[in-house]
Amino acid sequence: MERKSKLLVVSIGVLVVVLILLLVLLKGSLVNGNVIIDGENYSSFVNCLNEKGFVLYGFGNNGFVDAQLSLFQDAKGEVNYIDCFVEARRCNGAVIYPSWKTNDGIVASGLSLGMLSTLSGCKLG
Repeated sequence: MERKSKLLVVSIGVLVVVLILLLVLLKGSLVNGNVIIDGENYSSFVNCLNEKGFVLYGFGNNGFVDAQLSLFQDAKGEVNYIDCFVEARRCNGAVIYPSWKTNDGIVASGLSLGMLSTLSGCKLG
């Protein structure tokens, strides 16, 4: 019986180590269901969004908009962004922030990188 207990403890230990290694390896790959890519590719992704006419609308100092921009990491300054507090006439009827201008009109919501990729056809990574 003692041998089975030791084998069980060792098996659980090995499983825990394997899970930890998987988490470490995947940490850079997935966050909140969004694919994480290196900074250079974020820039390529944002440039593609800009070329396709995607625009992020925000309003002043808004935490939800800040969270949306932070998805783009170092490329967040490249996002085609309009602050509707400063430039209301350019906001095309957006009244909920963040909102995205897409090929299909205004989406009154923040969007995941995966959803932006799907809507735009721009590739992540």
